[in-house]
Amino acid sequence: MGSDFKIDNRIVFYDGFCVVCSNFINLLISSDKNKLNKFTTISSKYAQKILKEKMNHEEIGKFIVYL
Repeated sequence: MGSDFKIDNRIVFYDGFCVVCSNFINLLISSDKNKLNKFTTISSKYAQKILKEKMNHEEIGKFIVYL
């Protein structure tokens, strides 16, 4: 049992506490008819693991990130 994650689809990390970000994500979700994208908040454990490997620590939480 490893902690490696496999991402089959695109993933969007966003600030779940930001009203503007949440509204934007709701728009993306409603327009993603084929369910090609996955969404998670930046504060999730999954996001912390993935973003720590991809971004500078000071940048995490300042952007909506699309991988």
